[in-house]
Amino acid sequence: QRLAARFDASAGLTAQVDIRGLLPETRYHWRLVRSDGTPLPARAGFVTAPKAADKRSVKLLFGADLGGQGYGRLAPGNPSGRTGWPIFEAMRAESADFFIALGDMLYSDRPVSTEAPDKIFSKGNAFQLPKPGPGYVSTLDDFRRDWLYHRHEEHIDRFYRSTPLVATWDDHEAANTHMGDLLPGNPDPEAGRALKAAAYQARGAHLPVRLDA
Repeated sequence: QRLAARFDASAGLTAQVDIRGLLPETRYHWRLVRSDGTPLPARAGFVTAPKAADKRSVKLLFGADLGGQGYGRLAPGNPSGRTGWPIFEAMRAESADFFIALGDMLYSDRPVSTEAPDKIFSKGNAFQLPKPGPGYVSTLDDFRRDWLYHRHEEHIDRFYRSTPLVATWDDHEAANTHMGDLLPGNPDPEAGRALKAAAYQARGAHLPVRLDA
């Protein structure tokens, strides 16, 4: 199939395509091609689910809470020899049928400094790549900036290119412990609705969630 997708700044340089008519339990490969036919480096693949009546074992991974409690992407040159989000390289090696992201795949309400909090590192280190911005988002551009920090990394990129993803949500992808339209410390429901709308739009662009749902 050849499907058109438009990448521009209005969607944070992301795009979605809705693919129909795929066969069950079949491996598919895809790549990006410019409108003039020039192929881009981006390539990936996935395997579709079996038929509903077919019973077989599957291998799944699950996880959540990426970039919370001050943990960020490891910087090159740190004593561990690892960089970025190294857990995703170990996950990719499992060759799972799919990954369930159980929410908080972004901590939009927490800063990430240069100091890695892991106990294997000395205090006052500079072994992390800091997250741009103040750490507490308030606009759609802020959410997009934070998602880019999380996703623009080689290990998570390779993992998502090879493993299907099912995503749920949790509070930190918008604001800590928010309830309905109310944000912590802010009694104005309009402010809560505006922040949630921005959060859901950015989240839907970076995870397999229908933006029109």
